[in-house]
Amino acid sequence: QQISTTRLIARGINPTIIHPFDIQVENSANPASSGAIIVESMLHLFIMVIFIGGMSYVIDSSAGERERHSLELLLMQPISTTEVILAKAAMAWLLSMTTFMIAFLGVLVVFRLYPANEFGLSVEMSTFDALVIIFAFLPLSLLAVLLEYLLAFQSKSYKEAQSYMNFVVFIPMGLSMWLQFSSADHAIIAWLPLVGQQHILDATFKDQPADWFSYGGVFILTCVIDVLLIMSLAKRLRNEKTILGL
Repeated sequence: QQISTTRLIARGINPTIIHPFDIQVENSANPASSGAIIVESMLHLFIMVIFIGGMSYVIDSSAGERERHSLELLLMQPISTTEVILAKAAMAWLLSMTTFMIAFLGVLVVFRLYPANEFGLSVEMSTFDALVIIFAFLPLSLLAVLLEYLLAFQSKSYKEAQSYMNFVVFIPMGLSMWLQFSSADHAIIAWLPLVGQQHILDATFKDQPADWFSYGGVFILTCVIDVLLIMSLAKRLRNEKTILGL
């Protein structure tokens, strides 16, 4: 640029001729739209942590125990396979909900300390709203660990279970992205697990009126799916192919 300017001056030409336009970059996004992007990012985080929180324990207590041959010893005890699944799922569910609570409460604390109003955000969540979100995620967290157990017992080895679990993370991520960029807003869709919980998060953070009928529907449907998955896993543990990894 210095060489071209010097050559133009040497020939008696004003160097400003190579810059006929004064381009100025301005951000046309308002604070509300910037705040919406931040909220959508947090929603993806909350959905993903419940799948990641208990994942390591699920792999170790399923495919890991099978390779160490401790699963056979456990099933030889005078307890039913349903009790075994309930005990394993309870521990994984506790880890998953603990991870979610840390992320959820951490975000609320950050918004208390950070000037969120500059981005068009006004997160002043009441204790009741926070309890509604936690209560809505209780069955979803159990559903996440049960799906992981179903996939882990289906795998043949510990390494294979780890490989499959990496794809599990893409399920909530892909679904959240699809809901964010699609125009699907049917009442029945809001009753589906994972979709309904995301709607609850979105409505609470954006201070929208609560649809208690939809909230109750997605909670009941998620619990029903949890029961069916527990029964399916208990039946699988009575199969020698699942126990021996055949």
